[in-house]
Amino acid sequence: MAYLKTIASIADSILQEAIDCAETAGKGDEKGLKRLLDCLLLQAQLCNQIGHARPEEGSEHYFAYLAENLVSGGRSHGELVGPGILIMAKLQGQDISSLKRALNACHVPLANLSEEVIHKILTDLPRYVQTHNLPFGIAHRLSELNKVHHLELEDILGPLS
Repeated sequence: MAYLKTIASIADSILQEAIDCAETAGKGDEKGLKRLLDCLLLQAQLCNQIGHARPEEGSEHYFAYLAENLVSGGRSHGELVGPGILIMAKLQGQDISSLKRALNACHVPLANLSEEVIHKILTDLPRYVQTHNLPFGIAHRLSELNKVHHLELEDILGPLS
């Protein structure tokens, strides 16, 4: 799973296309939904081509996996990975505005986890990724980052439940 600049560039292009069509897809527009579906298919093909899912599965998914263990059932994948996307992107110093706009446009619930649960996830995540031998990501370094406990979660996700 070595980092390949070309693969990262292709994955980023697919992400940008998904962000660009989020508003129309979120409105149920047929062309917007087709564009979003095409993005999902291109991402799946990219992962098939390189033999692993690393371009689409990083610390945001690790966040969701651990969340599944901490909250009651009945939560959608998006409801758990959506907050992870924004939190992990913020921790990496990324501008999350376009991601947040896209997730909101597609009606992905972002604030259905309590602040207590999110802090538990962020605290336990480094041990979880080590225990499960998950590929390296920012989740491995969370205990080293002083900014984890200074995150303004409501600024990132909106009012929490």
